[in-house]
Amino acid sequence: MTCPDCEELRRRVEELEVENERLRFENADLRRRLTFYENAHVAPSQRRFPARKRQSVGGRRYPGSPKGHEGKTRPRLKPDVVKAPEMRGRCERCGAPLGEPCYVDHHIVEEIPNHQPKMVIDYLEFTW
Repeated sequence: MTCPDCEELRRRVEELEVENERLRFENADLRRRLTFYENAHVAPSQRRFPARKRQSVGGRRYPGSPKGHEGKTRPRLKPDVVKAPEMRGRCERCGAPLGEPCYVDHHIVEEIPNHQPKMVIDYLEFTW
């Protein structure tokens, strides 16, 4: 003759044994996976996992916008101040007289000082 409490306890013990066995397998699997990261005898440069192949869509992928994308260009700034270099009548190296420059280059700089409005300066660069 068995009591109802004994049957309940026996059923509960069986459930716990099944759960304990499942947790042991899961623990063993997690320990095995953890050894990949904590193994002191493996060089850091050694590949532990195989490289995955990248899936390319339509061939090779290049950086930047896709073909046919409408580009954006920053508008050219209008200078607030134009600064010209000092004009000397003679060459600094050889002392030869200089005429008018054959080319004038513009070097535009956008200065953004703290707590003041920005200022755009155009530095002229003469070439002989």
